[in-house]
Amino acid sequence: MDLWEKGLVAACGLVISIFSVSVGGTALVMVPLLIFLGLDPRTAVASNRFAILFLSTSGALTFMRSVPLPRPRAIAAHVVPVAGGAFLGATLVMMTAQGTIKLVVAVATIAVALLLLLKRDIGVEPAARPAGRGRVLLSLALVFPLSIYGGYFGGGYAALLTYLLVFVLGLTFLQAVAATRMLSVPMAATASILLGLKGVIDFSVAIPLAAAYIIGGRIGAGLAVRKGNRWVKTLFVLAAIAMSLRLLITTLW
Repeated sequence: MDLWEKGLVAACGLVISIFSVSVGGTALVMVPLLIFLGLDPRTAVASNRFAILFLSTSGALTFMRSVPLPRPRAIAAHVVPVAGGAFLGATLVMMTAQGTIKLVVAVATIAVALLLLLKRDIGVEPAARPAGRGRVLLSLALVFPLSIYGGYFGGGYAALLTYLLVFVLGLTFLQAVAATRMLSVPMAATASILLGLKGVIDFSVAIPLAAAYIIGGRIGAGLAVRKGNRWVKTLFVLAAIAMSLRLLITTLW
């Protein structure tokens, strides 16, 4: 990949990250672009995963200053299954194909997006009561297999994690997006360390892409905070459906 192609990747990353810091889907655009420009598929996944560490960190820092989270200790407890799942997922990158998992994620994401359209108030107003211990344990159990996928490929991971936090823990969309970005930091860090040790990250591409993600993540997170829950939910549903359809098309055809 020559210099202008790396500049194109960084420019695209900047634009995409402004929106994907809230709605996810970065990998669904960037990984195919990196492959098109000549990277091996595993290197494309690994390089984008490294850059997403910086997108998540940039977005998380902006959200933390403006979006207070209920049950912060319960949300912090999710770091353990997130990191564990990411480790297993990153290991699978070196061993397996992606088609079946992508198909499952696409169907699940579009099904939940349609459910959100039917339940108009969910995720707009906070739950009447904070989630109890049972719901926290359920969320911890579900986030582990989800994070295996996140470490493995990651396309749609942030959307599904946000859905989980809205439906199971009763967070608003803005709170769930903030929590998702915070939890994406250990997920991306775990996967990046493992993939880096295996030598499949192209740092000449990943570092400028990470710089673009830092800028875009900060801009996008600030925009989400200013616009509020209803705007984020609308953007989220539209983006989730678009991401799901793209996954279905690329998997089936």
